[in-house]
Amino acid sequence: MEISALKNEIIGLEDAILIATRILSKHKKINFSPKDVQILIEAFQKGSFKKRVKIVFKSVKSLNDYQGIINLGVLIVMVFTLVQQKGATELKTLSPQLMTEIGDQVKIELLQNSEFIKSVTNVINPLEQTGDEFTCGVPGNTTTTIKFEDKKQFTALADDAETTQEIDGDHFEILQGWINRVDLDATKRHLGFKVDGEGNSIPATLDEHLRTSIDMHGLLGHWVEINVTTTYRGGLRDHVFIQSLKLIEQRRMEFKTGS
Repeated sequence: MEISALKNEIIGLEDAILIATRILSKHKKINFSPKDVQILIEAFQKGSFKKRVKIVFKSVKSLNDYQGIINLGVLIVMVFTLVQQKGATELKTLSPQLMTEIGDQVKIELLQNSEFIKSVTNVINPLEQTGDEFTCGVPGNTTTTIKFEDKKQFTALADDAETTQEIDGDHFEILQGWINRVDLDATKRHLGFKVDGEGNSIPATLDEHLRTSIDMHGLLGHWVEINVTTTYRGGLRDHVFIQSLKLIEQRRMEFKTGS
């Protein structure tokens, strides 16, 4: 492996870890941020480029934080696996069905983050020929192996991320609107939501803690108030992630005519 390729791999891995940490922290899945951690290459295995990445806290807050570090590593491994399994074509569009199948707003946001996709692509770029493999995992947890044949999925996704309009960002909102579609598949819990009952239906995903507590049958055709994290693309709402939901009084549709 050329020194430049090794350097880009390590930088890519560092960037992926820091971006994932920032997004996990934003969604309050962990109680630390990128500024709290230091990333080290602890050891190279003799006779190979196998290495161990160690994430340490600049100042230890509590022992509970170590589970957060493990969850961070597992998340990155799972994103590698998603790209390998689903492929660039399906992940470029991230259909509502695929979003609900993934079922995790953090993974969805990472897959839509061009800098994150570029960073994980840099990690597997040193794969140069058939037989080359990249294995990553967290001790005691899931391990995934990316083969040279999988590399094209990562590079295609990264190339698309470079040319596609960037997501404008995620914003917390309190919205009122009308539920015009429900997916009664208990494993998906997907809704269609019209803000103020107007415009196009927006794909909506229920937060995990709501998926068993809300009667999906009772939502269709009802007005609701929802607390959401909204993803904007090109100035328009692209997807809403529902954190809380309550039924509100049914609104009447009013029609006006000219005098």
